Amino acid sequence: MAEEYTWKSSIGHHLKNFLDTKRLSGFKYEVPERWLRQLDIYCLENRIPANTLPREAVEEFCYGDGFESKATCQDRLCLLRNLAEYMEKAGCNAYIAPMSVKAFRYPKHEPYIFSEKEVRSIFKQIDE
Repeated sequence: MAEEYTWKSSIGHHLKNFLDTKRLSGFKYEVPERWLRQLDIYCLENRIPANTLPREAVEEFCYGDGFESKATCQDRLCLLRNLAEYMEKAGCNAYIAPMSVKAFRYPKHEPYIFSEKEVRSIFKQIDE
């Protein structure tokens, strides 16, 4: 069995309770757990005050390094929105980031359909 993570930041207990709540609701929350652990370390290193999740922290955590895909950033943003709503209900001061009006989606792949001439050419090359 994996060793249980020790939450270190001033909002660590909120992160753990949020994670437990999601899991009790039937969600696995494996990747989001990793992100919440990263957020815990981020909050510890940046000395985020207890019972707060400031806008600057949310934005830097979601968009900070610029090397992640738009879809990953949007997934992190969605996670932090849910966390912020959870923290607000618990009486904390948390920034609830607005979701973009149009969700990011990868463009649909349009398959290339060979013409009859191209198919014949392919088979001709194979038969030679």
